[in-house]
Amino acid sequence: MKVISAKGVEIDMGALLARNEKQKAVGGAMNARGDYLSKNGNIEKKHEELVRDYYDNSPVAVQNVALNDISQEVLTPAEAMARLEAITEDKAKKPRRKIVEVDENED
Repeated sequence: MKVISAKGVEIDMGALLARNEKQKAVGGAMNARGDYLSKNGNIEKKHEELVRDYYDNSPVAVQNVALNDISQEVLTPAEAMARLEAITEDKAKKPRRKIVEVDENED
């Protein structure tokens, strides 16, 4: 990926990263590739291991789940209409509340 600096110089960021991936990053805990470094600068845990640990242990990470069989949830048009009619019949059978106006001037 090439970018142009504020002074107009073209910089190849991919080559720059590849050239410096083993260099210690500012702060000292990681190198440019994302490997976790020990205090003496040796790689303690590789970036791939850190990512794998995150996805294995994080409750908010992407999870692989089995999909349920939805064939029983999918209705044909006739079944959908029958279910809709049953629902509307049930609603029609329920008694409705009557709204009664009260005249407060009656005493």
